[in-house]
Amino acid sequence: MTNTSNTSIEALERAYPMRVRRYTLRRGSAGPGRWPGGDGIERDLEVLVPCTVSLITECRASRPPGLAAGEPGLPGENWLLPGGEESRAKPLPDKCTVRPKAGDVPRMLMPGGGGWGAPDGLRGPLPDPLPRPKTTRIYMLRPRKPFRKERCAWAGGVHLRLPDASVL
Repeated sequence: MTNTSNTSIEALERAYPMRVRRYTLRRGSAGPGRWPGGDGIERDLEVLVPCTVSLITECRASRPPGLAAGEPGLPGENWLLPGGEESRAKPLPDKCTVRPKAGDVPRMLMPGGGGWGAPDGLRGPLPDPLPRPKTTRIYMLRPRKPFRKERCAWAGGVHLRLPDASVL
């Protein structure tokens, strides 16, 4: 499982001896900006049998930067909750291997994305980074022959009727 893969809860619980206790957006983790960054994700996974968990995470010591005067998002955090108890939570480094016991809960708080633009700016359309031509030309392509010949193909269970390649 990775933080970039949106593994479904059912698939995760079927493949690993873990139970998903929490899987939600990390509200307030986005960096402020004219267009705020995206919120991170919170995952609490209860370990059902003793196992080995390796974490290779980023943006725990540094914050995801904002762009064009946007502010950074919150950094990520890794925790181990022995027996699932919040009061006994222990912080984990960004890269580590731990051996939790049954009932322990590794908690991963993903970083929020950095914002774009000054936070006090009004929202509106993004500036166009590419210059646009002053005139627009429309080209119309016509086939050399009418679409009389057709060939059929199956694509993903959907029947497609395609013009013969010789008529294009």
